[in-house]
Amino acid sequence: MQPIELLCPVWPAPANVVAGITTRVGGISQAPYAGLNLGQHVGDDPLCVASNRAQLEAYCRSDLCSNDNTNPEKPSQRWHWLNQTHSTHVATCATLPATDAGSPTEADAAISNEPHNVCVVLTADCLPILLCDRQGTRVGIIHAGWRGLVDGVVDNTITALCAATQQQSSRRPNELFAWLGPAIGPRKFIVGDDVRQRAAAYFSKTGTTFDLAPNALDTAFATAPDDSPEAVSSTAANTGKYLADIYQLATLALYRNGLKHIYGGGFCTTTDQQRFFSYRRDGVTGRMASFILLNDAVS
Repeated sequence: MQPIELLCPVWPAPANVVAGITTRVGGISQAPYAGLNLGQHVGDDPLCVASNRAQLEAYCRSDLCSNDNTNPEKPSQRWHWLNQTHSTHVATCATLPATDAGSPTEADAAISNEPHNVCVVLTADCLPILLCDRQGTRVGIIHAGWRGLVDGVVDNTITALCAATQQQSSRRPNELFAWLGPAIGPRKFIVGDDVRQRAAAYFSKTGTTFDLAPNALDTAFATAPDDSPEAVSSTAANTGKYLADIYQLATLALYRNGLKHIYGGGFCTTTDQQRFFSYRRDGVTGRMASFILLNDAVS
């Protein structure tokens, strides 16, 4: 079995925050899911997916979360694999059973303020957003496709994270860090005008920490060339095509919720076939996992 290859966020997270993003390197799945497919819902052999997940969980526990690989007293981890539906629902991991104890919870984001609960989402073009606070007491993760972004999944997750602390001084969004993982790049994400209009309606709403400048959304949508392929759309009819920058959309959503410390971005799952699965490139394909946890309580 080929070793796992992980991306590790470069951000100023506290030492007890452990996070990673898988690539397609590793695992035992066969084409078109080769190799480390972690999605159970894509048509892969369930035994291969189970083996791949076990490989990731073992690697996280033995290599990422302790320097003492011989210690039998390491606490067990609870991995929470969600049933993602492009919703705005946020799950609190401490209240959930481990995935193998029942059906996965339907949610597109998860938070935890207890050690050893692993928040995890699956992607293959959508954007994973990792979150933690500067004190190392809370973590969260978001599966952010364009639908979730414009429906408010970022807003709901930030609200939940800020509520997950007893310290009033820690409830400010500017105490949070965000890292944007691998997603479809702005040169490949073609959408219809209906998507742009829904984004405009979302960003025009008031009630968040910061309102954006009137032209801020222009930085996230560029007019697509006339020879662009069919646009991704929420309706059958399109009156225009745009190149959408999901990284910029997520940055604007985080900023309007009060986050100032935003890192990552700059990937493209569609063009980097060696490292990443891409649904829009391949159709039938696997899924990467992005995960984050508190390894230990703050001492």
